[in-house]
Amino acid sequence: MPSPWDLRGLPSRVLAGVLVVVLAIALRVALLDILGPRTPFLTFYPGVMLAALVGGAVSGIIATAGLGLAAYLWVLPQLAPYILSEASWVTLGVFVASGLLVSVVAEGLLRARQRAARLEAEAALSAQRCELDADARRVADRVESSSDAFLGVDMQGIITSWNRGAEHIYGFTASEAVGRGVAELLAPPEHTGEITELLARIATGEIVQSYETRRRRKDGGVLDVAVT
Repeated sequence: MPSPWDLRGLPSRVLAGVLVVVLAIALRVALLDILGPRTPFLTFYPGVMLAALVGGAVSGIIATAGLGLAAYLWVLPQLAPYILSEASWVTLGVFVASGLLVSVVAEGLLRARQRAARLEAEAALSAQRCELDADARRVADRVESSSDAFLGVDMQGIITSWNRGAEHIYGFTASEAVGRGVAELLAPPEHTGEITELLARIATGEIVQSYETRRRRKDGGVLDVAVT
């Protein structure tokens, strides 16, 4: 998972770096009576690593710069009060180089975790879509192979789908039925107005179940049906 700081953007990365600088210096001050000027970077190295792991390169670089400046102005002069020795410069250089390296590596890890999380989310979404597609295909297959008549009709009363059961019951093939008005195709003369009424009821959100009526076959015969 990506770092929570990383998800909140640049301002929080900057804030993370600044907070780590403050905490690392505060901890160094707290240990000053115990350690004295020895181990000048004791709390600084962990601080840079923590900042980089929390906020990537931005936090790590800010922590490196802030703590490096603190080391130059405060910690290292305790070892050589008037002028930094060659060893102090080397120590400071190693700290800065290490901080920059840790920051770059941590940024790479954060980006890799982001990519992994994104790919995982995309894979999960793809799997869900595949499941939905499979369910839709199963439903479509069941509808198509059902012995009951399944008709798709839009709100203008135009037939949009027609399964094999409808072909068997009403006698019209799908090519003959799709695109035609359901009232024109199936309603006996005395029932032509009811389909418009049914569509108006459905348009209001009403669910019509087991509406008993009559429908016409292709051969002119009339059937008693229950429409849902």
